[in-house]
Amino acid sequence: MGRRETMKTKIDIQHLSVEYGRGAERFTALADVSLTVREGEFVCLLGPSGCGKTTLLNAIAGFERPTSGSLLIDGSPVDGPNPRHTVVFQDYGLLPWRTVERNVGLGLENRNLSPSGRQQTVDRCLDLVGLTAFRNYYPEQLSGGMRQRIALARALAVDPDMLLMDEPFGALDVITRARMQDELIRIWQTCAKTIVFVTHDIDEAVYLADRVVIMAPDPGRIKAVKTIDLGRGRDRTSVRFMAERDQILEIFEMKNYTEVEFYL
Repeated sequence: MGRRETMKTKIDIQHLSVEYGRGAERFTALADVSLTVREGEFVCLLGPSGCGKTTLLNAIAGFERPTSGSLLIDGSPVDGPNPRHTVVFQDYGLLPWRTVERNVGLGLENRNLSPSGRQQTVDRCLDLVGLTAFRNYYPEQLSGGMRQRIALARALAVDPDMLLMDEPFGALDVITRARMQDELIRIWQTCAKTIVFVTHDIDEAVYLADRVVIMAPDPGRIKAVKTIDLGRGRDRTSVRFMAERDQILEIFEMKNYTEVEFYL
């Protein structure tokens, strides 16, 4: 039995729908979505704009209330945001008047920690993302990639069970984005967190994920779930990597498919 089969279920979504508006103005953002995510798994939600991937992430985070269906995390219904499930956004969300160190420690300030305990946590997270030397800098003094690392360190400082990431590298240049992908994989392997990561980039999804949830619009739904049969230390130029990417492209190009999600 492989590692994936031995992991317990972290997220269990069954027949979930999210609708907005009333009457003729009613809009279905997500329709009949079912998905399970295992503890410690790295899952990417992949699809074009309007396919509901951010809505699905927000429902998992407790920001969106489903119209119908069920959404359980660790066997309990999601009834609102949970500090154990931290969200990392594309725009960093850093406080410009705070130093790097004080941004990272923001989520610890209302916790019952001694000053020395709080400082040890901040120091550990700064070291994890390689920003110890920049602890006294302000966000405006740093590059986009470094700001995103601050946001990631701040998320990790509260020791969440799960990271929910909404296109966090979307605003970065290609080289910085590739470096941040490597950084995220390294941190994920070190910290063993469950990660749900939204992206519209097929190569990014293949590079990062254990499984890719392929979504389609009108209404937002799951079209397929693709297991990525590659080890870690992935080579973006390898034949196997390109084959995985091409299989996902073929799924997007399919015009006729059953409404029941299928798994590859």
